Amino acid sequence: MIFRRLPGILREGYERNHHGMRTLAMWLILGVAVTALGIAVAVEASQSPPDCTTDAVSLGIQVSPKTIINGQTVTFMVTLGNGPFPACDAGQITIQGFCPDSTGNPTIPSQLFNITTLAAGTPTFDVGSFQCKVTVDPVTTATGSDVLNGVLHNDPASDAAISITQTASVSISAVPPSQIPTLSGPVMALLAVFLAVAGAVALSRKRAV
Repeated sequence: MIFRRLPGILREGYERNHHGMRTLAMWLILGVAVTALGIAVAVEASQSPPDCTTDAVSLGIQVSPKTIINGQTVTFMVTLGNGPFPACDAGQITIQGFCPDSTGNPTIPSQLFNITTLAAGTPTFDVGSFQCKVTVDPVTTATGSDVLNGVLHNDPASDAAISITQTASVSISAVPPSQIPTLSGPVMALLAVFLAVAGAVALSRKRAV
């Protein structure tokens, strides 16, 4: 009788141990998840440098050339910096460039820039540039822009979101600027001969007088 019950006893013991192992594994996974979440929160939110208080992130944009013919390509240059303490560090920064549309407004996405960290006291530097072909009608001004989004490490409990937009405009000329007329080589030679003859005639008349 005992031998007949032995398989059932073994099976029951196995099931109990298996259930216990599964429970232990679930608790371990839950503990790791909670720990990871705490670490993630600690990394994402901070006050850096300690006791910093202000947002001094500065975004800039410049365009070249500033006066163009309709249909010409221009280059927008993006700059970025951060002021000194008590300014706070910033991070997770994206800067999206926008080209002007046919009405001259900056609505066409162009280059995207990513900046992982921007420490307080960072001097202004060139982030990069993007080009736009400007074709507008009937306006005579076109505007490009750059839009920054990121976080400011100003609070140990919760980082603050930051957003900055800057613009730069170009003037549109409907027609190409007037060009100084030039003469071909043969025409220049004839002109020189004509001037020489005219000078000789004038000189002979002066002597006759």
